[in-house]
Amino acid sequence: MIAITITCISQEKQEAIILSQVYDSSQINLFHRTFAKKVLKNGSKELTESLMEKFNPHYHGSTFHVLQEGKYELQAFVSYNGLICMIAAQNGKLAERQSKSILSACINEFESQYGYGKIQSTYEEDQNLELPIMSEFLKSFNSGKLDNDKLDVAFDKVKYVKNIMHDNVKALLRNTDDLNDLDKAAEEVKENANQFRKVARKKKCCAIF
Repeated sequence: MIAITITCISQEKQEAIILSQVYDSSQINLFHRTFAKKVLKNGSKELTESLMEKFNPHYHGSTFHVLQEGKYELQAFVSYNGLICMIAAQNGKLAERQSKSILSACINEFESQYGYGKIQSTYEEDQNLELPIMSEFLKSFNSGKLDNDKLDVAFDKVKYVKNIMHDNVKALLRNTDDLNDLDKAAEEVKENANQFRKVARKKKCCAIF
């Protein structure tokens, strides 16, 4: 695994920006490291803009993509909230389930640390936000010490949190429907009360005459 990157589209400029990126320089030839980092940086931005244009999460929800270029591949997870996490690795070195688990865990941790729904409106330029879990995944994978059981637990935890969020959204929508029904009922009660007052006034007037 060469690098893990988290990106998004800035709200004001509508341009791709890098929020956090970590490298393992040992995976890159000594004479190519500076060039490789520049390529990864620019490539991450271009891919972000391309993915967001084709697979806007507002319409498609969260999606997973694998792109291959020569002996390298880029696996990317587009989150439903507009954050993108991607892994650059050599072809065949990273299983899809491993990749999805790492990407989802990184996105989840990023949201927990820096806040949900604020990132796109907070930053307009490239950042170097710290996210230790990215370096930990990179180091443990390349040293052959990545614990797949722990990775599965992390992946299941992310799915559990997402399910809770989806349930909360459904409950909110149900509550909204209930509130709409209550509003209608309140309007009906109000209308009936107005009609009652009108009838009562007429009867009172008749009683006077």
